[in-house]
Amino acid sequence: MISRCFLGGPIYMPTWMQYPANRYKQNIQGNGLDGGGQGASGMSALGGTIRLGEFKSELPIRHALKINPWPEKYCYYSETIRGFVWPAIRLDNYAKYFTEDAAWDTWDIIVERDVEIEFHNTFGFSMNSNQWKSELNKLMKSLSIIRNNTIETIGGGGEPMQSLAPNFVN
Repeated sequence: MISRCFLGGPIYMPTWMQYPANRYKQNIQGNGLDGGGQGASGMSALGGTIRLGEFKSELPIRHALKINPWPEKYCYYSETIRGFVWPAIRLDNYAKYFTEDAAWDTWDIIVERDVEIEFHNTFGFSMNSNQWKSELNKLMKSLSIIRNNTIETIGGGGEPMQSLAPNFVN
């Protein structure tokens, strides 16, 4: 969000962050929901992001994935289907269960800086390629929405397929 391109150089930030009411301090060990960086859902800007090393690891990714669809086309909500569940605390003005809105007919999968380079070096094709888009479409079709996710029943309750992430170490 905020960057400095060279030592001692100016600090750049998005226009919306220039207003103090749009900046929130968060504890990395907190729940990420106290004014999180994702405007639509209120969720953490860090949670769900694929980090360096996760695509090329032999181990499965052990966390939820942050994906952004075009909800106007792919999502639905009504009085009984609210359009979001915990840990999201709100939604945009139409059908949003995801962190943000891709705003056009695509699926965004959110990755840390330089993951796209690592991905290309590891697999030999770009995250902008038709091959990746085909793989991503297969992934999206295989996902299911968990509707009973709460702070008491993380992942919908029952026996988790993966153990929860370990606690932070000071």
